[in-house]
Order: sequence, then structure tokens, then C-alpha cells
Amino acid sequence: MGRQFPNTFIYISPEANSYLAVATARVIKRALREQVGDMLVFLPGAGEIQRVATLLESENFGNPSSFVWRSAF
Repeated sequence: MGRQFPNTFIYISPEANSYLAVATARVIKRALREQVGDMLVFLPGAGEIQRVATLLESENFGNPSSFVWRSAF
């Protein structure tokens, strides 16, 4: 059996009338400011992944040394 690590799940209510990519980028930025550790974000498709990555990179949250973007597509 492999090693187990503790996980923390934090629920954040979605913002009304906010686009998925914008809301996701906001939550990621908030988590990076408030938490330490790794983050796993699930999005419904490649387009959403690219939009979130573009938003984060445009605000200098996409430092290549601190992020690894992986897509299932």
C-alpha cells in the first residue's frame, strides 16, 4: 500500500454571474495566498483549463518554476 497524505477540502461558494474561468482563477489566487502545499483543480474541459491558465499567467501567477499545468487532454 502506498503512503497516505492528509487532505484538506475547503468549500467556497460560487460567485453569482461569474464565468467559470474567472471564478476558478480567483479561488486559485486566494488559495495560494492563504494556504501552503499543492493544489489539484478539476475543470470540465481543455478550453476551461487554458482560460484559467491564461488568466493566471497574465497576472504573473504563472511563474514556470512554481506551477505545473497538466491536462488530461
